[in-house]
Amino acid sequence: MNWKSTTAFSGVTLLAAWLGQPPKTPPAATSDADSRVSRPVANDIQAQANRLQVRVRREMDYRDPTRNPFRFTERRAVPAPRADRVVAPPAALAPPAAPRLPFELSGMASDGGDAPRTAILTTPSDVVFVTQGDHVAGYTVTRVDETGIEVTAADGSVRRLTLTP
Repeated sequence: MNWKSTTAFSGVTLLAAWLGQPPKTPPAATSDADSRVSRPVANDIQAQANRLQVRVRREMDYRDPTRNPFRFTERRAVPAPRADRVVAPPAALAPPAAPRLPFELSGMASDGGDAPRTAILTTPSDVVFVTQGDHVAGYTVTRVDETGIEVTAADGSVRRLTLTP
């Protein structure tokens, strides 16, 4: 099919559709019965509009806002403790937490025989296998058992690392 026949076929289809529609009645030909029905609806719409206007006017009254996010209030001064009150001494401070070790206990290994138990330590850059008496990052491994290890720092403090499930 070429463009001429396509255009002719489309034109005929549009003409048939236009001729097949029923004629529209002009707006002047409406009866008085239709106008009587529309008046109560118009009155009802007007009554609703008046009711809404009263509601809007009531809500339009200005009130000072209770909060302004752009205005900061002055900080209240903390009252100084009165001299006649007895102030309790501060509670004893907890000892500072021990510094974090540069390695973690990752696992335990054993040959099952008389060979010493081996601990598997993970550092940020490597995996290290240690036994009792080895030195790792400034710490000495002083004890290795089936649940964990004990390491001693250069200052003599002892830390215990256990395996966590």
